[in-house]
Amino acid sequence: MDKASATVKLPSKLKGSENLQFKCYTGADYSTSEDCTYKYDTDSNSVTFTSNNPLPAYSGLTIVVGVPAKTFPQPATLNISSEPAKADVYLDEQLICSTDCVKQGILPGAHTLTVKKFGYITPEIKSVSVTEGASVNEDFKLQERIWLPAIKLIAILFFIAVALEPIYTFRKKGRDPKGRGVIVPQYEEPDGLSPAEVGTIVDERVDMRDLTSTIVDLCVRGFLKIKVLPKAQGLIFKTDDYELIQTGDGKFAKRKLTEFEKLFMDKIFGSANTKKISDLQNKFYTSLPILKSALYKELVDKEYFPASPSKIRTKYFVKGFIFVFLGIFLISIEAISFGTYYSP
Repeated sequence: MDKASATVKLPSKLKGSENLQFKCYTGADYSTSEDCTYKYDTDSNSVTFTSNNPLPAYSGLTIVVGVPAKTFPQPATLNISSEPAKADVYLDEQLICSTDCVKQGILPGAHTLTVKKFGYITPEIKSVSVTEGASVNEDFKLQERIWLPAIKLIAILFFIAVALEPIYTFRKKGRDPKGRGVIVPQYEEPDGLSPAEVGTIVDERVDMRDLTSTIVDLCVRGFLKIKVLPKAQGLIFKTDDYELIQTGDGKFAKRKLTEFEKLFMDKIFGSANTKKISDLQNKFYTSLPILKSALYKELVDKEYFPASPSKIRTKYFVKGFIFVFLGIFLISIEAISFGTYYSP
């Protein structure tokens, strides 16, 4: 195992200095053992430290070079402030901090200093000359750009609009109409509506139970029949199956088939007169969007809805998304402009 060795090249200003001091230590962390030597070469102005013995595992060679006071320039300190605050500070075109801030360790000499902030005109670049150990204070007054007050006003108006919009919508569309006194129970569908239409009006959406109720309603009115088929043998258990049969006469019907019901029958039977329920599995669901749209359209045509509830929900979803997006955007602009964002 070789001995440890390290060579330090000293600055030329220290060449031949009599006030240099050298020290070295060996061993693990915090060891005070000095099992090492050093040699200063005046010609090369370098000092070489060498351990007397090979170093064991987890041990090292620590070297110390002492030089006279004020050999190296003492760093200066910059205190930078701005009105408004939270402006980015650039020293020699390098971002160093955000106002108000204190930057230590500045090398003596001439430097360029400027600040930048979104929405404000950047002042002229300052030339700052610092001396050793000095503390320099620099203050910047930023001027608003012409369009910044407009953005502030838009942000304020936007938040007022967001706050008042639910109140406006509720007062215009959310209030139920005044009643007509005592409500008399009725045991027949109002205005000759089908179960699917009534169910859609109640909760403003087409549910699967609304569509399946159409089958029962068509049977009651004589347009369909339901035949129970013998249980079919499955892999383990026997399963029930049913057959839907078109009668076409509607002998018990008080009203004719609507466009929705005609479309409903077409999606079930196609060109056939009978259809097994098992044949509709994994197939009929593809017709659900068309049937839902047709039922909504029928209720809009009958003036129960001003527009399709599905489209209205989509409109409010898009509206909410736009409000959230604009809110985040304006909050970001406000944070950058006013300096209210979090800064560690």
